[in-house]
Amino acid sequence: MTEAVRVGGICKRFGAVTALAEVSLRIEAGEFFALLGPSGCGKSTLLRIMAGLEHPDQGSVFIDGIDVGRTPANRRPVNMVFQSYALFPHMSVRSNVAYGLRVTGTGRAEAHERAEAALGLVRLTGYGERMPHQLSGGESQRVALARALVKRPRVLLLDEPLSALDARLRDEMRLELVTLQKTVGITFIIVTHDQEEALSMADRVAVMETGRIRQVAPPAELYEAPADRFVATFIGQVNLFPATIGADGTAQAHPFPGVTARARGIGAGRQVWIAVRPEKITMAPRGGVPAGRLSGVVEEVVYRGDLSVYLVRCMAGPDGLVRVSRANAARTADRLPGPGTEVVLDWAEDCAVVLAS
Repeated sequence: MTEAVRVGGICKRFGAVTALAEVSLRIEAGEFFALLGPSGCGKSTLLRIMAGLEHPDQGSVFIDGIDVGRTPANRRPVNMVFQSYALFPHMSVRSNVAYGLRVTGTGRAEAHERAEAALGLVRLTGYGERMPHQLSGGESQRVALARALVKRPRVLLLDEPLSALDARLRDEMRLELVTLQKTVGITFIIVTHDQEEALSMADRVAVMETGRIRQVAPPAELYEAPADRFVATFIGQVNLFPATIGADGTAQAHPFPGVTARARGIGAGRQVWIAVRPEKITMAPRGGVPAGRLSGVVEEVVYRGDLSVYLVRCMAGPDGLVRVSRANAARTADRLPGPGTEVVLDWAEDCAVVLAS
């Protein structure tokens, strides 16, 4: 594939704070790419460096194979959608969308035509004469997208674009953004702290922590084969069992004799973690099935509508509480095993992942 964006060895400090430390990344043309991480991890700073709104202390930024390190923001083939949308309140929707074209010398008729076409792309045909205060949150977000797309950038940068919307609108706009990206065919790079948002939209995700990239992979790989404990715990829920690698290459959890996993490329004696996702674990009443890997007592049940989360006490201490999730396939919740129920837990061998760090 053709390379759209490449950053190499990017470092950025703000006083005593290191925002980015030797960040390198390659993003392909036409890719929907997500920068995911907690607040303060450097993801928005990295996006702003790509846009030319911040300058790195060291490192390089290439867009379409061209070094843009000395290129000002307004001359880079990118555009940006901000968290706040930043619409001009005194301008109509059409004027907001056409603004970038007009200030760069595009004639009024052409700017009008391209603004209407951009509004059509985001399903706002006929909204041109409205004012920003007449729009809903979702409509304002679409106007901001149209304004960014009207200049036909090579790369669209989106900084937490859905964070101001309520949960229902966020779900709708995720689907719309994916559809829009496939329609226009340009590279989208989104910054988000929302794991579900990144996994549901992006072709690949870079997970960041404290100015560094911990893993870059497609969503399914991030979830099923995390590179380390940070990625495993940041992407969804996970049970972690401290373990040691034996002479035969098997990780043995302690003090759970039934919790084992095969490790690859990790030397004997190493301290590791065995990770098991809650939905991978089967749960049955004790006595009704053969002994599983673990047995315990249901301590708490959290009902979440589509699923229930069970906290099962398998031993004393924080490491002895195992999280199990089950889909609520029945119409009512009255058959759910309640607190105090003795249960047996089990999972397939390939559902356990060994994490070296």
